[in-house]
Amino acid sequence: RRVLFRSPGQPLQEITGRLSPTQRLILAALAASTEPLHTETLLGMCFPHTTGSDGTHRMHSHLTRLRAVLRAATDTDPTTRLIAHTAERYHFTDACWVDNHTLHAQLRTTTTSTGSVTGGADPEQAVRQAGAAFALYRGPLLAGLEHDTDTDWLDPHREHTLRTMIDLARHLADHLAATNPAQAATYLGAALHLDPLNDDTARHLISHHLAH
Repeated sequence: RRVLFRSPGQPLQEITGRLSPTQRLILAALAASTEPLHTETLLGMCFPHTTGSDGTHRMHSHLTRLRAVLRAATDTDPTTRLIAHTAERYHFTDACWVDNHTLHAQLRTTTTSTGSVTGGADPEQAVRQAGAAFALYRGPLLAGLEHDTDTDWLDPHREHTLRTMIDLARHLADHLAATNPAQAATYLGAALHLDPLNDDTARHLISHHLAH
């Protein structure tokens, strides 16, 4: 799979050829997880068949190379950390922008635990932020990665994100039904596109069209 990276203010550049399959897998694991990954968890995701200190040494070696490639791609200061290790957990630093992380971060501030859009002091801003989060979703998380290597860990992340996006689209539609029925129908249509066999969403869309 292709790996594209963007330096601040610069166009996308492909860095696939600079990374080994294992380094691409580490990058994908860090991008898929919305929380810092414990060392043992990252080892299990990227080195499932390696045990003991050998796996740790291999991971450290690949991480060193990965950090070097990303730093060169962004032309950042050598002291700038892009992948950090804090309290036994690996994570991207604030110097990196990851669409999946931004998506979930926006959802945490604009939706309830059930996915409903929260009004707060500025309901319209909440709707805009939730809509911006939905716009970041481009399809299955890390699509195609499963063809490169062993990625059993990816399915739960992918399914959770998909279901979250479907719920968000339906809640946005409910929120906008009275004030912007056309946009509400667009969100319902998007939800149905993500899960074409979902009868509830199909009925929701039909009911919306009949009401408006």
